[in-house]
Amino acid sequence: MDFPALFALFATKPGVAANLEMAALGERHIRILDKDYWAGHSPRPVADLLPVLRRWREAEQEVEWRTPWETGDEALLGDWEMARLDEGVARMRALIAPNGAGLPA
Repeated sequence: MDFPALFALFATKPGVAANLEMAALGERHIRILDKDYWAGHSPRPVADLLPVLRRWREAEQEVEWRTPWETGDEALLGDWEMARLDEGVARMRALIAPNGAGLPA
């Protein structure tokens, strides 16, 4: 995605909100191994999934992927959310320009 062009477009539309939001918890899981996930998808060769399966295999398997809310550590949730937001802002700055130009501090 051309984020610099997207932000340039947002700059011409003062009524449009341009912000980062935390993703919904349910949306971060892609349940490719669940039969229900494929309902409504057209048939496709399994080879089309190989890049996803390779990435899945290479992913960190021994890390905690659940949020503090999901683990019952709700006292940690505020700090956890701020850390995720800070990470998202840092990634966006890196995408927009090497020096973060174009994204307010």
